Amino acid sequence: MRELPPEEREARLADGTLAYALLRVPPERAGHRVPLGLATAPPLDARPLTDAHRGRPVHLEDLRPRRTGAAAGAASGAATGARTVPLPILTLTEDDVPYARDRLARAAARSGLPEQLVRPGGPAATALAETLAGRAVLLCGEPFARRHGADWAPLADASLHRGYDVRATPRQPGGDVPQWLSEMLAAAAGAGTAAQAVRRAEPADTTTRLAAHG
Repeated sequence: MRELPPEEREARLADGTLAYALLRVPPERAGHRVPLGLATAPPLDARPLTDAHRGRPVHLEDLRPRRTGAAAGAASGAATGARTVPLPILTLTEDDVPYARDRLARAAARSGLPEQLVRPGGPAATALAETLAGRAVLLCGEPFARRHGADWAPLADASLHRGYDVRATPRQPGGDVPQWLSEMLAAAAGAGTAAQAVRRAEPADTTTRLAAHG
């Protein structure tokens, strides 16, 4: 098993270095899907979420800057108020693929978010540290967020979720992917019926770059 960035998985599958690989594809064409959402720092009082708020889908427009309050102008009576500064949305290497970047950028623009608000988070540990410190929100899967103590809510726009297909190299005789391998790779990415068993067995971030070495 090799853990590689998504574009390297695709390149190595094409040149035959990998016999099989888990490839990123648009979720509407994918055999396996992994819901993405936004991870945030847990509240300071550490109170658990109520059932009414747990897992409530997030719309990107909910992140737009809003006025924090209004103060009456002494002379004119006009209402004024400072706008909140939205937190940056950080992305992981697993989501740094052209179609995913373009979709997220277009969705952010439609939602009225500043273009520079969405940016790569660098190493996962750095992005997670920024998130837990309350300086950013992180686009990731639920297992990764929960494992590291962050709050998480799914994105309402399913077109921004992760999609995966397991494929064989063109040099592989027959070109078929064994069913057991397809299920295990999908589970390792956070999809499929065996996902919980894989997450319990693997302490690392199993939502990231996995491929089978030929």
